[in-house]
Amino acid sequence: MRVRVKVCGITREADVKAAVDAGVDALGFVVGTNRRTARNLTPERASCLMDVVSPFVSRVLVCTPSTLSDVMEMLDVLSPDLVQVHSSLSVEELDRLSSRIPVIKAVMVGERPLGHVLSEAERYAGVCDCILLDTAAGSGRVHDWKISARVREVLDVPVVLAGGLTPHNVARAAQLVRPFAVDVSTGVESAEGLKDARLMEQFVSEVRRVE
Repeated sequence: MRVRVKVCGITREADVKAAVDAGVDALGFVVGTNRRTARNLTPERASCLMDVVSPFVSRVLVCTPSTLSDVMEMLDVLSPDLVQVHSSLSVEELDRLSSRIPVIKAVMVGERPLGHVLSEAERYAGVCDCILLDTAAGSGRVHDWKISARVREVLDVPVVLAGGLTPHNVARAAQLVRPFAVDVSTGVESAEGLKDARLMEQFVSEVRRVE
């Protein structure tokens, strides 16, 4: 099974090109997050970066909207291919959102019990196109991959694995979880928000090695 690769937290045109050259399948652009991070972009800056992405690479808006109208307004400005939601929009709001654009809903694994993670993931999977399992957004920490593997086995929608992935551990993670895709940010950076072309190449190469 081919495992897709998404690099999140893109902030520079040079990193767009390097990621595309490395063979990634999707790029994530963080807009309007309530976290203090160098990866956060204005809608205008995100639009400029999305404009230079290859047409065969998916552009993902990564956001933490407080309301459905917040994310709808961002979609009007940016026209991404998918949206990744890290906030607590209701199931009804996510259902309405998914009628307009494919939705990736983030579910935090952290140190939560399997039952809690699975219950939340199943609830969102009923209305979203994809579930992303993360430790904590942008934390650079791994979680128990056995929990992610179990969630992936149960869900009927694609699962994206995130959280502390690096070129050194992504092959093992992909072998254990067998996700639809893996998502990396901190693990391919030289500094917060600055991607390293060599690390992105190594990351993609390691993923391809286990297919």
